[in-house]
Amino acid sequence: MIRGYFGYENVDRISYFIVNKRYQVVLKKAPETLQSKKLCDDFLKNTGWELVITSQDQTADVTGEPTNDYFITENSQSVEQNEALYLIDLTFEEEEHKPYRKSIKQRENEKYLELTFITPMIGRRYAKLIEALTKQLGWNIAISDKVNQNELLNKASFLCQKHQVVLKKNPSFLPGKMSVKIQIVDGEEHLSKVREEFRKETGCELEA
Repeated sequence: MIRGYFGYENVDRISYFIVNKRYQVVLKKAPETLQSKKLCDDFLKNTGWELVITSQDQTADVTGEPTNDYFITENSQSVEQNEALYLIDLTFEEEEHKPYRKSIKQRENEKYLELTFITPMIGRRYAKLIEALTKQLGWNIAISDKVNQNELLNKASFLCQKHQVVLKKNPSFLPGKMSVKIQIVDGEEHLSKVREEFRKETGCELEA
């Protein structure tokens, strides 16, 4: 639906904020302000979810309040922010999953670090590690509630191709269920392998 609004080639990425029930779309070229408002109103009317539109040369702070995935440091001394980001990379170097984005956020005049994984469920697997990092770095750290929808759908398509599961059409994301829906034409006998790998790599379920 979102790609239909703006055209497939103009959409850079789409993210979903599971807690706030909000989509963010980053466009290569932003539409006019009035047009954006009409599209956002239409999206809310049809889906019940908010749509935030931004472009590659803009930044939008749509994080909202930190969720329960927010780890508070007990250390009153914090390391410099670039050193903190470097140490996070070092800590996750040998881990199976790594945050693909690390951001400096601010809440009530207090800065904190936000780690974004392919899904927040993957981030939660590293809760103990992140909690230890807060003590080491002296920074509060949050796991982003963003879902990298494009990467999620690409992962589903890749695993289906890998295990010779032929799809009728492209996979679709079901944000309410935090799952991906596929329609199989051939190769259903391999579906269990696809589901197992998809769950391991994304923390989401695959529905057929």
